[in-house]
Amino acid sequence: MATSLETLRGGARIGLANATWPFAKLQIAPEQLVLQVKFLGTFTFTPDQVIKVAPFGIIPFFGKGVRIFHRVAGYPDKIVFWYLCANVRPLVAKIEACGYGT
Repeated sequence: MATSLETLRGGARIGLANATWPFAKLQIAPEQLVLQVKFLGTFTFTPDQVIKVAPFGIIPFFGKGVRIFHRVAGYPDKIVFWYLCANVRPLVAKIEACGYGT
């Protein structure tokens, strides 16, 4: 795996399964976006596999996340990284700046 520019701790929704903080880790790098979720697996994306990333959720601090829209066969359609913050737009912008979903 490439060296990540940033690693964030949070939670995740993979399909219908949900993992709360601190059981998910998102690693952001230009070569790979990696979401590691304890008990649910590791989901690795290259820039060409990500259609878009978008803010997800409506409850400040507790229900904010980044949804990863992708084209990886075998991965659940719904993949969300939950992050403890009031506004995930800067995180979405950081992921997009690495070439994902643009």
